Amino acid sequence: MKKTVLVVRIPKDLDEQFRSEVKRQGKQFNLSLEEALKLWLEKNKKQTR
Repeated sequence: MKKTVLVVRIPKDLDEQFRSEVKRQGKQFNLSLEEALKLWLEKNKKQTR
C-alpha cells in the first residue's frame, strides 16, 4: 500500500483548532490521526465545491 503525503500550509491558530477537533472526533470514532485527517479532508472537499 502506497502512502500519500500532503503538505498543507495552515495558519497557526487554525491549526491548533483543527488538531483538537480531529483528535476529539478521532477519539469518538476510535480512529488514528491519519484516518481522521483523511475523512476530514474528504468531507471538506465536498463542502468547498
